[in-house]
Order: sequence, then structure tokens, then C-alpha cells
Amino acid sequence: MGEMIKFSIIVPVFNRQSSIGKCIESIQNQDYSNYECILIDDGSTDHSLQICKKYAENDKRFLVLHKENGGVSSARNMALDRVHGIWLCFVDSDDTIKPNHLSSLLKRDKDGVDIVFCGYQDTYIDKVITHSYNDIVYIGKNSIRDFLRDTDVLWHMIPWDRMFRADIIKKNHIRFNEKLSISEDRLFCYNYLVHTRGIATISDVTYVHDSTDSNSLSHRSVPIDMQKNRYRLMAKATKKIIAVFNMNKKDSVMLHSYNEGLLILMQKTTDCWWIVLTIIGCDAFGIVKLITKQILHRVLLRKEYP
Repeated sequence: MGEMIKFSIIVPVFNRQSSIGKCIESIQNQDYSNYECILIDDGSTDHSLQICKKYAENDKRFLVLHKENGGVSSARNMALDRVHGIWLCFVDSDDTIKPNHLSSLLKRDKDGVDIVFCGYQDTYIDKVITHSYNDIVYIGKNSIRDFLRDTDVLWHMIPWDRMFRADIIKKNHIRFNEKLSISEDRLFCYNYLVHTRGIATISDVTYVHDSTDSNSLSHRSVPIDMQKNRYRLMAKATKKIIAVFNMNKKDSVMLHSYNEGLLILMQKTTDCWWIVLTIIGCDAFGIVKLITKQILHRVLLRKEYP
């Protein structure tokens, strides 16, 4: 019997002929080789599918799937039904990972954790912003609660700067919501988080995220009905996190206020403003945090949460 696959890497692809080759090569250049990579072409109209097939022809670790266009969530979900690895990683098709990405995450393989965070770089047109952690392990609900409270991780719930246990995703049938085009990443991570017994962070900065694309779905205005649905789903997921990790009333207000702050930002932000924010490298989540603090201040002044 062959060695069990350690990592499954999921890469959704849509019209990324200019970047997908570089992305795939960064995966092939890993200094750890026991992985499978699933490339899901989401109905590309350029040469992305052909490029993926060309790389896969010469590397049996790569599997190429093709589907009609349905969005990044449907592409990821299709791949989730095909994974064989113990751990699961996501990589966006316009991003790259450094050669030690998998091996660095694997340092925490035996620490009894269910999710491991790595540092990452946000690359803009004229600058690079680095986000990093210390090497720490958090075991148990109280320790995890302190981690969530003391870091910005709940503000940046993205799937690609971490590794997940595939069995938790399979057992609890955790999937990306295909009816959302914003906050689907955050909702997925929240739904996974409530099943987590331990969290680890590593100091290595191994993921490189391209933040220059103003055409990304996350940078588009969203219909109000979808905003309301997103808000309802996030409120439900937030309540679960508060209950599972025994968060106090102040934490509860902060988390719920974040969702309200994000809703306000989406209502007031147009395609044009997202493009401007991207070009100047503005941290939109920083704006949300400012709105959240203002909401929290008003609530505490009303003494609804003594």
C-alpha cells in the first residue's frame, strides 16, 4: 500500500491564463512532495484550461476538472468532493506559494491542532504588506478564545493562509455557500472553526497574495438581497462561535458589530470605489474595523451590555 497523501491543494481557475502557470509552478517547486493538487476550471473562456492540462500531463499529482461557470464556491466544492489528503490547502489561481509553504505548515502536524495559520504577503501595485504570526499552539476552547480575541484572524477569515483537516470538512459536510459572492470564505471558515480543538500559528511567511486585481468578485458591488442573506448567515455562524468558545458580551458585540460594519461598507461602496481602494492599496477591512469600533462605542454607551 502506498503512502497516504498528506496534502490536498485546491486551486479554482477562471480566466487566469496570464497567472495560472506561475501559480502551478510555485506548487510544483515545493520542498515537500507528498501532495495532490486539484485544478478546477470554472468555465474559462481563455486558455486557462489548456494550460492546466499541459502541466498535469507531466505531473501525476495534478488533476484537472472542468465545469460550467458557476463561481469560485462551486469550483471549490467540486474539488472538496474529490480530495484524498489528510490536510487541505487552498491556493488562488493568481497567487503563489513559497517553496517551504507545505513543509512549514507541516511542522504543526503532530501538535494536536485542526488548523494551522501561516504568514502571508499582500502584493499591491507599488508595495507589499506582510502579515505574520509568532510560533504558538493554542489547545482547548479557552486558549482558542484568547487567540481569536487577541489577533485579527476573525477580521481576515480567508481560506488560503492556512491548512485544514480534511476529515473535519468531510464529517461535518462543510462547504462554500454558492449563493453568496462575498463573505463565502468567511462563512466557510467560521463553520469550520466551531469544530476546532486546537489552533497553531507559524512565523514563516509562505503565501503571496495578489491584491492588484480590481475585477475580483470581492471588489464588486453586491445586490441588497444578497447582502441581507449574507448578514443573516454570518449572524447565525457568529452566534455559534460565541457559544462554542464561551465568549463574553463585549466579544459578542464586537463580532456582531463587524457584520453590521461590513454591511454598511458594502451598501456605501460602488465598483468605482473598490477599484480606487485597490489601486491605492487601502485596507478595506481597516475601514470596517473603524466602523465596528464606532458601533461598539455607541452600544456600550447605551449600556446594553454592562
